Amino acid sequence: MNKIFLIGNLTRDPETRTSQSGNQVCRFGLAVQRRRKLDGQPDVDFFNCICFSKLAEIAQRYLQKGRKVSIVGTLTLNTFEGQDGQRRTTAEVAVDDLEFLPSGQPAQSADGTYPAAQTPAQSGGGYYGQTPPRAAEPPKPAAQPGYSGFSEVDEDELPF
Repeated sequence: MNKIFLIGNLTRDPETRTSQSGNQVCRFGLAVQRRRKLDGQPDVDFFNCICFSKLAEIAQRYLQKGRKVSIVGTLTLNTFEGQDGQRRTTAEVAVDDLEFLPSGQPAQSADGTYPAAQTPAQSGGGYYGQTPPRAAEPPKPAAQPGYSGFSEVDEDELPF
């Protein structure tokens, strides 16, 4: 199974083109942080991402450099021969699902203003792949020594 889940920030604004068949193709870069095992310092991995059709249109319209997103897709390796005759391999993520995540600061539009947030209903339909807003989480109990958040269950009540 080839499935990749990434959460990161766009490294550049999306670039959209139209294919010969008329489909939209959008490309953008994604920076994903990970922790090194030895010293706990963050490292950054960079991924080239590509999406198609309606998802490409949405990415072009709503994404911009610095925006935090979650993506699900497949990792694709492309091999080609460079101008110098050397064989080269590139990796890119073909995005199947895209979710906008909150970031530290609101996204700024090209004219320098901060647009009001739109819900899917206000924008004329749902965003492809975006989950609806969650209800507020119930309050957590006060921290108690040895409390793990689990309750004891009688084994006789289990269905298996």
